Amino acid sequence: MWDHRDCFRSVEAVVAEMRSLHEVAGAEEFLFQDDLFVSSKGRVMAFCAALRRSGLRVSWRALGRVDLVDEELMRAMVAAGCIDLRFGIESGSDGVLREIRKGLRGKRTIDAVALACSIVPKVDLFYVWGFPFETMEDFYASVFQMVSFRMMGGRILPSLLCLLPQTEIFREHVKVADLEFAPDLFPEYMVTGHEVSRLAHVEIRPEHAGVFDFVRQHPDIFPGFFHLDLEANIRPKLRVLQEFGFYPASAAELGDMESCGAHSPKLNRSQRELATRAV
Repeated sequence: MWDHRDCFRSVEAVVAEMRSLHEVAGAEEFLFQDDLFVSSKGRVMAFCAALRRSGLRVSWRALGRVDLVDEELMRAMVAAGCIDLRFGIESGSDGVLREIRKGLRGKRTIDAVALACSIVPKVDLFYVWGFPFETMEDFYASVFQMVSFRMMGGRILPSLLCLLPQTEIFREHVKVADLEFAPDLFPEYMVTGHEVSRLAHVEIRPEHAGVFDFVRQHPDIFPGFFHLDLEANIRPKLRVLQEFGFYPASAAELGDMESCGAHSPKLNRSQRELATRAV
């Protein structure tokens, strides 16, 4: 990875391992957590053909990219047992996509996701919100796209931006003195193991307060637990996402979610109406 060279196992070796895991351990479903899974259409087609020839009765999930899939590829994947294709969309705003160097534009995303939702049993769509350069106009472009894809049948998985040191976003947009700590709100992937996570809300128990006091005192070491402009950038966007049902707004809603945590909870009637009306 680090010197930009790809190194793949043979499709025969992968199918053989799947057979072993199926026969010895009883595995019936596989997740290919591989960012490069669809980087070569020929390789994916060869894998699908080998898996079908093997006679294995298993299902699998994979990561995709909207500019590297087409109808022929997705139909071959589904015929070989693929039940879930996952795309990192990141944003519905072309301006944000340019800023993060995604290499994509919105139209390509819309066309590919619409096609995927008509072919693949389940389509997961990952978004990031809360960028320091993400205007409310940019954010609403994401929300509009998220709502549209949800109505197509996609499952939406939004995540609050995590500010990590040594990244370009951190170097170019973050001053440590401006970081704000919110004990009730951490990015989804920032955990110490001592907090109680209620999806968009975090609770800190008194017996573990010292851990978080240490984090609070060292934003230069733990910037991922901090935010930029809580009141103007983060909390208003969270309220919009809650209004559209992408994060439960209260503990009472926790029992009415799909299996992937905060993402795409089932909608009540008022939320369904909101998700389909013109805004």
